[in-house]
Amino acid sequence: MTIYALLTDSHWGARGDHLGFLDYFEKFHNDIFFPTLEERGIKDIIHLGDLVDRRKYINYYTASRLRHVFLDRLVNYNCKIIAGNHDVYHKDTNHINALVELVEGKAIVITEPYQEGELLFLPWINRTNEKYATEMIENSNARFVFGHLQLKGFEMHVGSVATDGLDVSLFTKFEGVYSGHFHHKSSRNNVYYLGAPYEITWTDCSDLRGFHIFDDQTGELEFIQNPYSMFHKVLYNDSNTTLDKIMNLDFSKFNKRYVKIILLKKENPYWFEKFFDEIEKSNPFDLQIVEDHLDLGIEEDPELLEQAKDTFSILKTYVGGMSGQINKPKLELLLKQIYDEANMVAES
Repeated sequence: MTIYALLTDSHWGARGDHLGFLDYFEKFHNDIFFPTLEERGIKDIIHLGDLVDRRKYINYYTASRLRHVFLDRLVNYNCKIIAGNHDVYHKDTNHINALVELVEGKAIVITEPYQEGELLFLPWINRTNEKYATEMIENSNARFVFGHLQLKGFEMHVGSVATDGLDVSLFTKFEGVYSGHFHHKSSRNNVYYLGAPYEITWTDCSDLRGFHIFDDQTGELEFIQNPYSMFHKVLYNDSNTTLDKIMNLDFSKFNKRYVKIILLKKENPYWFEKFFDEIEKSNPFDLQIVEDHLDLGIEEDPELLEQAKDTFSILKTYVGGMSGQINKPKLELLLKQIYDEANMVAES
């Protein structure tokens, strides 16, 4: 019997190597991940891909933080790291990758399909290795699969479902299939998308983040939640309340974080000014106000609240309302990629 810590989609270097995100990633590893492993005596780690954020290169400072916070500590563990699509230089082969260049010697690097006992490991499947990977899946007698998989029908992030990739029916014979790649934590039947360990974009706000502990004898999977958030939505409504109640908020949690004030009712400008000043004094990385101009009742309607939270939500709503023969999921994915790239450029 072996107890594994399962971690995936770390994305070191995300958001244009933003120092605040590097600090946020380090806090998760220092306060949650490694202390939990030490407390429980866990010595085995499987990382399910996308250790780094960019396929083509890595910032030296990010590489240094990655080494000190994560890689150097692996000397105390037995760790396997599977190549994800962000870890590989080419799109059609895993041959050149960040794991070989940065990780070898500190952990076992898995860049091609590989079976060890009852465990089948599937790194990013591309044009070069697709035939071999499919044969491995079909012929494998493994109980469990650990991979970085693109499976049709699963949510990539909340509200956006993958329309291309491998068919889940290929994996029905396995007792459990555990995957990285999609950052939203979800499961269906025997397939578990484990989700990213922390928030990286506004679309992650309020979505569960953390890592898992897995027992390879019983198949039990335990979720360990990351309590730290990078993104905060604050509902402001000063009707039927008092200034004391409005100010009774832990403003310190907004320090070096991203904050959106959802403005529902502002009947007393002075109260709002004081409230806004307190958030501003907490020194957030970014502070925005989203106003309910049309009195849409956002507070009572979770769907409208989601639509108000960021620019990408507005784009999704617009795409959803388009008519004609349009592949809406693919258009939405393209817009998501452009939106994320624009955020990275803006904050670099």
